[in-house]
Amino acid sequence: MKSLALTFGFLFLFNFSFAQQEETSEKIWDDKNPLQAADFKLKTSSNSSFALFTLSYNLSGLDFMTKNFNKKVKNIMLTDASFIDLENVEYALAYQQILFDISEVYARQLRKSFLENRWKLAGNIAIAEELSDSISTEMSKERSRFEQESKNGNDRDVMKTWKQNVDQRISALAPFSYENDDKIKLHQ
Repeated sequence: MKSLALTFGFLFLFNFSFAQQEETSEKIWDDKNPLQAADFKLKTSSNSSFALFTLSYNLSGLDFMTKNFNKKVKNIMLTDASFIDLENVEYALAYQQILFDISEVYARQLRKSFLENRWKLAGNIAIAEELSDSISTEMSKERSRFEQESKNGNDRDVMKTWKQNVDQRISALAPFSYENDDKIKLHQ
């Protein structure tokens, strides 16, 4: 009877911890599901906005056999660490969405880079960190340039120009979207 109780206790704890892992504060970039005010979970009394975007990847030495790396790299917003200016929601969302979109450009570039270097990754998975660091550095520079040029989202004309440019770049990298499960052939 005691072992039965321990077994049920273990199963309960396993199910409880698994259920908690399913509740996430991550929002994966999706062109059909843009940012909304409800995605910003951190409540502040500030009249400003902040969103924490990050690229993450999960690779193993055997991933060189995969048909693409799209599910191996995520562009996410950490909703529990993000807040929105409720007095200017429309503009704040537009600004944060462009930042998220810029991150998506680089997520797709990282997926492409992993595919281009798949055979190197097979022999040395540490190359993934080098590729990621390089792309993350470029992403940070571009995000900073966007923040400066748009005056942190206050210059609407600049934002419109950036949005068009970033959308074109995302479209050009369509095979490397997270949703694409098809085999990707690189043109040599």
